[in-house]
Amino acid sequence: MGGFIGGGSIIGATTFNLIVIIHGSAKFAILRKKLEMINSNDPDADKDVIACIKDHQNAISFADALERIINVLALAQFVISTGLVCFAGFQATSMMENKARLMQYSMFLNSAILELFMFSFSGNALIDESDAVGESAYCSHWIGGTFSRSLQILMLRSKVPSKITAAKFYSMSLQSFSQVSRLLCQTISKFNFKVIYQEI
Repeated sequence: MGGFIGGGSIIGATTFNLIVIIHGSAKFAILRKKLEMINSNDPDADKDVIACIKDHQNAISFADALERIINVLALAQFVISTGLVCFAGFQATSMMENKARLMQYSMFLNSAILELFMFSFSGNALIDESDAVGESAYCSHWIGGTFSRSLQILMLRSKVPSKITAAKFYSMSLQSFSQVSRLLCQTISKFNFKVIYQEI
């Protein structure tokens, strides 16, 4: 019973984190579409640019608030998932003769890796969308418009993408996920080699 409650709590917290991070990246995606539709020939173009700048500030504020709220939780998520991956990998490699236990720990290992991947994937979406705002501003029809200086400032600000970190030292992105996965795979394969070598 305790396992179901604990598992349900972890699933609920992870799902909530994924939803709010994806919501943050959607704010930047909507802003990008608005920027791409700006046309200097439109008489309301200045108002549209001002609205886009306010939306950009709003999206950045939302992402910064997410970072402040989630960064400690992301660290706990990262440490626990990494520990579970190590534990499950160790158990799976040491129980090669017991197929039922091997399957149990293999499924546990895959679910821990999937959880890390989902968190990293959503964090990567936030980085990509916030980073692409400057490109979308550049792709708008701004030549000859009176608002080009405002768009330049927006483009400069978008050079620093919003991101979710694990307590400010680990960026939740696919690049970081691939580095951690490679390290975990190397560790598990070294352990497998030692187990096989000892059996010989």
